[in-house]
Amino acid sequence: MNSNDVDFPELQLTEILRLRPTQLAVGMQQVKCKANKIKKKCAACQRKKLDRFLKNKPLPIVKGPRGVLYIVDHHHLCCALHQLGVTQAYVKVIKDWSAKGENDFWQDMQRGGYLWLHGPAGEPLSVGEMLRRLPRDITGLDDDPYRSLAALVRKAGGYCKDWTPFSEFRWANYFRELLPEASQDPARPETIACAVKLAAEPSALGLPGHLLGTKSDLCSQAIRYS
Repeated sequence: MNSNDVDFPELQLTEILRLRPTQLAVGMQQVKCKANKIKKKCAACQRKKLDRFLKNKPLPIVKGPRGVLYIVDHHHLCCALHQLGVTQAYVKVIKDWSAKGENDFWQDMQRGGYLWLHGPAGEPLSVGEMLRRLPRDITGLDDDPYRSLAALVRKAGGYCKDWTPFSEFRWANYFRELLPEASQDPARPETIACAVKLAAEPSALGLPGHLLGTKSDLCSQAIRYS
């Protein structure tokens, strides 16, 4: 056993392509940004620095029927690692539902907020439709440019980091309705500036992390450490 493993006894090193997604899309622009950030942080991915980084960013997993491992958060990180040629990551099993039947398993996944029941264009899906379209691994995920825009708006201070499940996808759907031009290039400075203004509109008040709906001290901390 590596001496560092003592600090992370609950983590398991797992093949990235063994993990099955629980959403149909990621923001590919955000994946690219994450990959560049990891590469810089880990000094061209030196093994020791990368290993420590991965142990501090374990992928949360729900273990399903037949032992299938479902990643329920950090899809963008997982895709970024794959883009960098990293084949394994540390995972943490947060739920072991491997003894459940298929129907009960997916009902519990939905009740637990572990599924984003929308397509790449934001269209709502039933669980059945979702399962028919769910890729076997992260290489099958589609691009949702509005998910990238939502991340860029948060980094620009348009709203606060929030732990509501799929919070940035909720913002993505909001921007999707109002900024059709953003589908071409979500990273354009003019598009981000416009989206930041839209994030302050009363129509966005119910979204997670809205500046007027979040305590100012928590909000400033979220922006500082985002």
